Amino acid sequence: IEPGWTILDLGTGFGPIPLEFAHIAPVRAIGVDIDERLLAVAESTASTLDAQGWSVPGSSVEFLTCGGEDVPLPDDSVDLVTARLLFEHVPDSIAIMREALRVLRPGGRFVAYDVDDGLSATWPPESSETALLAAADEGMQRNSGGDREVGRKLPQYAARAGFAIDQIACFPQTSYATSS
Repeated sequence: IEPGWTILDLGTGFGPIPLEFAHIAPVRAIGVDIDERLLAVAESTASTLDAQGWSVPGSSVEFLTCGGEDVPLPDDSVDLVTARLLFEHVPDSIAIMREALRVLRPGGRFVAYDVDDGLSATWPPESSETALLAAADEGMQRNSGGDREVGRKLPQYAARAGFAIDQIACFPQTSYATSS
């Protein structure tokens, strides 16, 4: 990131990404989310960190309540758009990516990463209770339009939204626990 950039974090939740960018360089960091409760936590955390001198001089952090499909920013106004663990929760990933492309300046970057349970490995195998809980969670997420295997689909969605893809990286999701 460069000083003076405008950075947009889609699905910011409680705001860790904008807060971290503001700590690294003098940027305008904007987090958007549809969940007002999470944004209230983000605002409170930002206030607490500001009081402690967290952000570098010249940085600003703001949070906006909106969906990823309707960001209230002008065309070509953002240098970097991030989306961390967003697409697993939404029914129309391509619409959100098109909105990211709309607000990006020419030459801007879009960085997204998300889960893909189909590429996960756990050892030793999870307990039947944990598997039951995970299946219930996945079912609720799927019923609201989410997709726990969206990770493998992101490159195709990005291309369909109009992005030129520079790089794709896949990081296996693993879990290991010792037995007692």
